[in-house]
Amino acid sequence: MKRFLNRFLALSMMSCMVLLPTRVVADDIDLFVGASTGASGNSNVLLVFDNTSNWSRNNQHFVGISSVGAMEAGVAATVVSGLTDTGINIGVMEYVTKSGSYNFGGFVRSAIKPMNVGTNQAALVAKLNFMAGNVNDPDEKLNSNIPYGGLMHDVYNYLSGNNAWASPGAIPNSSSVNADEDAYVSTAHTQFKSPLSCGTACAKTFVIVISNPDSNGPASDSASNTTALQTAGGNTTQLPLPNSTQTTSVNQTLLGNSSQCYSSQSACNTAVATTASVVSTSGTTQTYNAADYSGGLSCGTTSTNPTLTCSSGSAYRVTGITNPSVTYGTWSNTACVPAASCVAPANTASTQYQCTQSSCDTGENILQTRSATQAWGSWAGCGTGASNVCVAG
Repeated sequence: MKRFLNRFLALSMMSCMVLLPTRVVADDIDLFVGASTGASGNSNVLLVFDNTSNWSRNNQHFVGISSVGAMEAGVAATVVSGLTDTGINIGVMEYVTKSGSYNFGGFVRSAIKPMNVGTNQAALVAKLNFMAGNVNDPDEKLNSNIPYGGLMHDVYNYLSGNNAWASPGAIPNSSSVNADEDAYVSTAHTQFKSPLSCGTACAKTFVIVISNPDSNGPASDSASNTTALQTAGGNTTQLPLPNSTQTTSVNQTLLGNSSQCYSSQSACNTAVATTASVVSTSGTTQTYNAADYSGGLSCGTTSTNPTLTCSSGSAYRVTGITNPSVTYGTWSNTACVPAASCVAPANTASTQYQCTQSSCDTGENILQTRSATQAWGSWAGCGTGASNVCVAG
């Protein structure tokens, strides 16, 4: 059954690495096909898309692909259309997208259906391709900073045939974006129709969540949804995301030993602030200019200079420091607010601030902060529109 997942992951990576040889896309889909689950039924795969506004970003700069969502849905369409062993059932869920005072759970865009029956495979490919080509359609996208709890609650409700948590009025209902009636008991969309049955109880079911979180989401889950998870027997302990870290890397080149004696490392550093007379390991004396190294010259540990006898003090190892660089983690964000309400404080020697649209909706900005240990370059990569992202140069 591992072929389907292998193919899905391989194509996802190929979207980022356009020079990757095409033969890495294995024909291997037996991770999810019925052969590995016995005669009790095909395996079920539910693709769950995070279609909040983060999926319309393109700060990954995919070549020839307009957004993250276009890549994700496009890869799924490619994988499904390329299935040759179709002994597998596949469906699609995503967030409801209508604005208002609703429960923002999930709806079934395409019910879990066997790919080897009728036109199911072609119909699913068509829906995935439509999603990939219309990521910014209001019916395809929900605001950012939405909890995952409601969406995953309805994944559970769908598989178990329970009442939907999402408000029916929040389900899009255009000619192209709507709920699959085969996944609901009625057109009221208040109760799901489970794709599972007693006859296929031994079939395996896989839920693949394709998420797009950034520092502006997802939001914390609601208390009511946490309670619902507890009631269903779930573990409510939050899985922490790894913290972003900032590291400073310095490239040092050992030039040799100082040609003079110094009372301390500090005194040596003062002396080499502009130039340094250094004796190499071969005994050659050479003068180095601090201006030739972006990080200057520095004295390290004490060292024995065979050409120098110190009556007091010591000789020191002298290094040239080049390309001091800083690797930054993600921005620290506040919530999206109306653009006019976002005010960035003045930058300090250690902190920078900026108001940017980032992943906010049109007309909204978000205040971002970050630490600084090096001089900053100019801002680069600033686009326009709802997915504007600025990257420091």
